[in-house]
Amino acid sequence: MNEMQQAVTEFIVERVREGFEPYESIVEMTIGNFDDEYDSAVLEPFVITTAKQLLLEHYQMQRQWTQPTDCDRLDQAFAELNKRGVVARQHFTCCSNCGHSSIWDEIEQAEADGQEIRGYTFYHKQDTEYAAHGSQLYLAFSGEDDVQIAREIVEVMEAHGFKIRWNGQADTRIALHPLDWKRRRVEEDLSQVE
Repeated sequence: MNEMQQAVTEFIVERVREGFEPYESIVEMTIGNFDDEYDSAVLEPFVITTAKQLLLEHYQMQRQWTQPTDCDRLDQAFAELNKRGVVARQHFTCCSNCGHSSIWDEIEQAEADGQEIRGYTFYHKQDTEYAAHGSQLYLAFSGEDDVQIAREIVEVMEAHGFKIRWNGQADTRIALHPLDWKRRRVEEDLSQVE
């Protein structure tokens, strides 16, 4: 495997493991990330083939996950928070600053849909990347009463089996102990991809 193939493969492996981006986005992101370094006539076919192969391997692997994974439980916890009036978003924006800013659009939409919203929580794309590599997952939060919202988030996460580290302060994110990051993907039909 040459330098280009190795770098591209590693990048795609990470996107597949994280579990959020569909095939077309992975291809687009990968080409965008490497098109300044490598000849597009070589890069693009390799990206297309490698993304398809790695996604098909992931689909095969996830079919063996018969028990709920940590990511399944995380989805359930976030769904419960949303029902409770805490807007909860995963893999949301690029960083904390953007997340705290962009979450207001999500809150406005939830309120327009008739929900009473008391607060929010999210983890951003960099958090996803770190968690998928075995680091703790950090949840940002805020609300009508920051500490009370955080306590509710902690309560829900613990009820779903997560071990939490949080110092009780409004200016400290909630840390979930490292997860066994197995995120199920919706299986896309890649039969037309060559």
